[in-house]
Amino acid sequence: MIRLKQILSEGVSNLTWQDLWSGKKLRYGNTQTANNSPLRTIQRALMKRFPEYSKKNKMAATGLFGPKTAVLIGMLWGQTYSSYDNVEIGKGTLSKLGFKPQSVKTTSSSKGNSAAVNKIATTLVLEAGGEGNRGMQAVANVLNNRATKRGTTPAQEALRPYQFSMWNDFNAGSENVSDVISKAKSHPKWKTAVDYAKRIASLPDVTNGATHYYNPNKVNPKWGEDSTTWVPHKDIGNHKFGRDTTVSWART
Repeated sequence: MIRLKQILSEGVSNLTWQDLWSGKKLRYGNTQTANNSPLRTIQRALMKRFPEYSKKNKMAATGLFGPKTAVLIGMLWGQTYSSYDNVEIGKGTLSKLGFKPQSVKTTSSSKGNSAAVNKIATTLVLEAGGEGNRGMQAVANVLNNRATKRGTTPAQEALRPYQFSMWNDFNAGSENVSDVISKAKSHPKWKTAVDYAKRIASLPDVTNGATHYYNPNKVNPKWGEDSTTWVPHKDIGNHKFGRDTTVSWART
């Protein structure tokens, strides 16, 4: 019989998506409790792939790599394990589940930041630079949550047309990307934003899975808190974070 203390023996894992794609592996017994952590995201993908087993066995994306997750990994690979001790999740499993490598890569300061990092950091600064570190982290969480749900990257979500108002002039054709980035680089929170952009896949989710946000002092969107489709998560600074369930990918 597999005991709980055995399941927890490996403890908390700090592996990021980048770590997994570079060859490191999550192992049986690992835990990752952040909502947007690789393990919980992988568990949700497994549950979607094998809904009957997940429903029958009351599978949940808890962030604990326990027996149920191991069984689903076996089902994914067409294997039955006599022991779960050596069950792992690596880049092969990610590929088999349809995940793609994150486009955000850290680079040395001598070479500058990647284009993706600059786009993400610019979004954080110009959307929430005045909201403090927690406010910028929350916007980063939304970008990452959207990317995870839609199978894209945070940088792609940042530039999705007319989703983040600070890019509106770019979307309208009156500014180019480099102009917007140059404006953001003069912000006193730029370095913090770059740090968050580089770690976006592993940042703790302070929004509890939010995919949308808005500032009610500036705008009241039709999908906001007065609608029946708005699912509130948290208020952080001047922003209300939640999910607009009129779009299918934000319903869960």
